[in-house]
Amino acid sequence: MAIEALEKIGTLEAGLLIIKALEDGDQMIRRFAVKALSNLKIKEAEPYFVKLLKEDSIKGYDMIFGITGVATKETVNELIQGLDNLNLVIRRNIVSALGKLGDKRAVGSLTELISDKNEHVRSWAGFALGEIGSEESYQTLLPLLKDESIHVRCSVVNALAKLKNPGVYENLVEMLNDPELEVVCQTAIALGEYGDKRAVIPLVDLLLKEVIFNTDADKRGAAAIGLGFLGDAQALEALRRVYNDRYFIDSYGKDIKPLILDAINDIEQNIDDID
Repeated sequence: MAIEALEKIGTLEAGLLIIKALEDGDQMIRRFAVKALSNLKIKEAEPYFVKLLKEDSIKGYDMIFGITGVATKETVNELIQGLDNLNLVIRRNIVSALGKLGDKRAVGSLTELISDKNEHVRSWAGFALGEIGSEESYQTLLPLLKDESIHVRCSVVNALAKLKNPGVYENLVEMLNDPELEVVCQTAIALGEYGDKRAVIPLVDLLLKEVIFNTDADKRGAAAIGLGFLGDAQALEALRRVYNDRYFIDSYGKDIKPLILDAINDIEQNIDDID
């Protein structure tokens, strides 16, 4: 492929030729171009990335994945100017790009979006704030844990897991009591990603909670994923007990069984790595 050959050449002149492919009608070609320009850190491509992000909902989406490689000190301000676009997909793309950039200058503008009447906008803004990860982001995200939208609460749970604030653990544990299945499952996984070993106890409790409905089985699966991320040997006994519970597996857990096995394997591998 011509783009790969140009990337191997690696010169500015080669990069300028790759820029032309950003407007290609073939998504795969655009994505190859984005990746190459980002890898080569061709700053001359930045205006084209920003233009597509602000004007083209389809092509702009592809630009998100390479924006960090071509960004300049002006990129954040240029993208912020597009946050009032009436096209929701374009707004989503810009918010996502700002999150990828991780620049704290975007926090104020993203914070304004968490009161947007559209739940999707609130959700995107919350996740982007988590990617930026400032203390200001943490304080801004907390009220969204009580948002009426399931999507927003799930997004914020995932965002909090990316932060290093010591208060996040307690915030996430509280969300295990959310009335909605999707939020509880996202929270269980987020606790594992956050990495605080104290989460082993509430996740094991969730794993061993009596199964009455299929939704309880789904919670077990999410708890297993979270425990696998934590990699703590304290969880092995509970995971093995559920894995060997033939009634549960036959009645509810055939789709959950591989998740539990993966968690067991992940923890055993982690123990071997430590040894």
